[in-house]
Amino acid sequence: MTIADGRKLMNRSRVKVVIIGFGNRARKYLRYLVSKPGSALVAAVVERDPVRLREAVLEFSLPSGILFSSFDDFIASGIKADAAIVATNDDSHYQLALKALGLRMSVLLEKPMAETEQECRQLVAASSNVTAGLCYILRYHPYFRRIAELSATESLGRLKSVHHKVVVGIDRMTHTFVRGLWSRAKESSPVFVSKCCHDVDWLLHLAGCKSVSDVELKSAESSLSLYCVGAAPEQAALRCIDCPLKDSCRYSAVDLYLKRGEWTDNFIPLQGESKTEAIERELREGDFGRCVFHCDNDVEDYSKVEYRIKGGVEIVMEMDGITDGDGRESLLEFEKGRIEAKANCIRMIGPEGGELFEDWNEVCSLPSHAGADEELIDDFLSSVISGRKMLCSFEDAYISAVTCLITANYLSNQNT
Repeated sequence: MTIADGRKLMNRSRVKVVIIGFGNRARKYLRYLVSKPGSALVAAVVERDPVRLREAVLEFSLPSGILFSSFDDFIASGIKADAAIVATNDDSHYQLALKALGLRMSVLLEKPMAETEQECRQLVAASSNVTAGLCYILRYHPYFRRIAELSATESLGRLKSVHHKVVVGIDRMTHTFVRGLWSRAKESSPVFVSKCCHDVDWLLHLAGCKSVSDVELKSAESSLSLYCVGAAPEQAALRCIDCPLKDSCRYSAVDLYLKRGEWTDNFIPLQGESKTEAIERELREGDFGRCVFHCDNDVEDYSKVEYRIKGGVEIVMEMDGITDGDGRESLLEFEKGRIEAKANCIRMIGPEGGELFEDWNEVCSLPSHAGADEELIDDFLSSVISGRKMLCSFEDAYISAVTCLITANYLSNQNT
């Protein structure tokens, strides 16, 4: 059954969904769910932070009887749900997903899948008779789906190699991996797992991997060279709001959060406080007001990994958190041609110099990852109803999830 078939089914049935965790990703998923009342019903929202729970009430006008501070409290309430979207802290994914699967609930799980290979295997086994998928968004992104489609062009011949680069972007890097919740590997997930898992999944999918044993890690290296004390300007203060360089510094939290108003969704005002006052409080007192050169981050800002895939495909992947820009670029070499994907444009050069060029900038500028978030949710809902596998089922996602864990562990040992 196709996604389109599933959508037809959803016109006659609604999936009761419990949202576990109410951070940025869950908020976006919930917005889409409530926009589709004919397809989904929000059975409950679980969030341990009372401030975030209050935000859920204010934004979505949810009744108090479906709000819970823990998944156990939700279970004890007796409210029934067909499915769970798990979008909590990384270290809780495994336990919550396993508990939901044990209750015969379908599960859509934010990445990472789990913290160990054994836990990943257990989740795959527990999901054998229900719908379960991982939020690997590149599988649903129209731009990356088009690259995958073109790579299957018979005239190009066999895929030989891929060089893929992920430019994280300074704003995302400093907010998430320097000041934020993913800045310390042992307290969240290694940056390679949390940021590069989407890319590893897409690359292994392109290369036709069928199992973890198809992947050989040839080499991996990483470094933390910019966001550290050694790179700090002499005049840099511990907090951006106190810094004499705040008006000219590219990494200024004052510029990012207060002047530009970006990455502020989780700066939730206290009662009686305005959004601006919440941002100013964070700049004075919170983690996100710290100088990027004087944080306690320990994750790398650059890494390079090489894989050899069974059948001979060579993959080189770089993660760059230093360059002032963001996006992904790929070079795919085939026996009889190549595909260059850069700056949201695709160029395919085939045999005898035949060329195709496509500009995807307009599509890629669309919200929600160019509609991929909605495609993911639609796939999940229709799979729950139809009983078919998702495009990124646990079984399929296991290969890249474990590959990321193995790679991150290797990088950690190299840097110890």
